[in-house]
Amino acid sequence: MKHCLLALLLLCAAVTTRAALPTLRVERPGTLAELIAQMPGPVRQLKLSGQLGDADFHTLRSLDSLQLLNLRKVTNRTLPDSAFFGMTSLERVVLPRRLERVGVSTFECCRRLLFVEMSKRLTAVGDCMFKDCQRLDRMMLYREVEHIGRCAFMNAGVRYVFMPELLRTVDIMAFAGCKRLEFIHLPANVLTVRAAAFAGCTRMRMVYVSAQTPPKCAADAFREVQECALRVKHPEFFRDRQPWSQLDMDYTQFNGQELKTFDRSDFPLHK
Repeated sequence: MKHCLLALLLLCAAVTTRAALPTLRVERPGTLAELIAQMPGPVRQLKLSGQLGDADFHTLRSLDSLQLLNLRKVTNRTLPDSAFFGMTSLERVVLPRRLERVGVSTFECCRRLLFVEMSKRLTAVGDCMFKDCQRLDRMMLYREVEHIGRCAFMNAGVRYVFMPELLRTVDIMAFAGCKRLEFIHLPANVLTVRAAAFAGCTRMRMVYVSAQTPPKCAADAFREVQECALRVKHPEFFRDRQPWSQLDMDYTQFNGQELKTFDRSDFPLHK
C-alpha cells in the first residue's frame, strides 16, 4: 500500500512539474534571442519577465510554434506597433500587468488566437488590435477602457464582447465584418458610435443601449444589420432621433437588469 501511495505521489509531482511553466527573465532589452537559443526543441510555451525591447518582439514573432505566451510579469508599459502581428500559431496570451498603451495591429492576423487576458490599466483597444483574429470567440474589456479603436475587431471571430462601463467611443469599423457577433451592449457612458462600426455584423440579433438619451451614431454604423432588436430604456427618444429612427431594428424597452454577462470562469487565467 505504501509503495502504491509513493508511486502516486511521484506521478502527481511529475505532472505538476510538467504543467509548471518556468519564467524566463530578460535582464537586458534585446537579449531574448540569446535566451531562446539555449532552449531545446521548438518553443511552444513561454513565460517572460523583465523589460522587452523592439528586438525581443521581433524574436517572439519568429517563433513559429509558440502557442502560449505569458507576459504578466513583463514591466513594459507600452507595446510597439505590430507587436505580435501574424503569429499564426499563437493561441493564448497574458498581457503585462502594468501595460497602459498598445500600438496598432497588436494581434492582427493571429488567426489561431483564442484568448487574451488584457491589462486592467489599458484605457483603449488599439487600432486593428484584433483584426482578422478569426478564432477569437470572446473578449472581456476591463472597466478602464474608454475607446475602441479603428478596425479593432474587424473580421474577427468574436461572438461576445464585454463592454466596459467607462466606454465612450466605438471608432470607425471597430467591429465591421464580425459575422459571428450576436449581441452588443453600449453602456451608459457611450457618446459616439462612428462610421461602419458594426457594418456587416449579419448575425447580430440584439443591441442594448443603456444611455437615457441616444448617443451620436453614424448613419451607416449598423449597415447590413437586419432582423435585430434594439433594446433601450426610452424607445420614444430613439424613434425621433436620426439616424436611430432609420435603423432597420425593432425597438423594445428593457429595465437594465436583462443584460447578458460573462462568468469569469469563461476566461481562464494562466499563472
